[in-house]
Amino acid sequence: MGNDSNLDRYSRLYLKKPRSSPRKAARLAAIAFAVIAAAFIATAIGPPFLPADNRMSSILSPASADKTEEEIKDELGDAVAEGMMNVSMASTVTVDEDMNAHLSAVNIPQNHLDQTITLIGEDGTELYASPILPPGTALDTAQLAGPVPEGRSNATAVFTGYDPTTGQAAGTIALEITLEKEGNADE
Repeated sequence: MGNDSNLDRYSRLYLKKPRSSPRKAARLAAIAFAVIAAAFIATAIGPPFLPADNRMSSILSPASADKTEEEIKDELGDAVAEGMMNVSMASTVTVDEDMNAHLSAVNIPQNHLDQTITLIGEDGTELYASPILPPGTALDTAQLAGPVPEGRSNATAVFTGYDPTTGQAAGTIALEITLEKEGNADE
């Protein structure tokens, strides 16, 4: 008898059906409805987050509608290459006693942008600002205007690219460099 009552008790525990909350079911239904409605609207009216002046259409030529996918990719690749800017400069710049920095900087001929180079010391002071360097121009040395501690110190070289026809800034690239100032030989 004790065995039958234990069996009866265990069977009742395992056979109980879990209760589901009507609120939970309603919430899940509302969430599912909202997701389906959003998907339907996005499909019906197109991508919801593209700006009105779609930038891709301004990069592509007007005749792009008649081009193959491969021709469009080539056209986009050319547009990207024209907007790219390569920078070239020594990662360790030596500074002599007269505050001449040996930059070994070049605006390589393949660039489509003019460049300027601004050197900023580790304390945030501007040490040098170059004139505009057209593609193919080298800048070997620069006379620094700010204080540079003796020995090694950190600095930042900020390259700014300019559109050669409009003169508008097109972008910047910052490089972390090391300044190495020589001490005075008389000391």
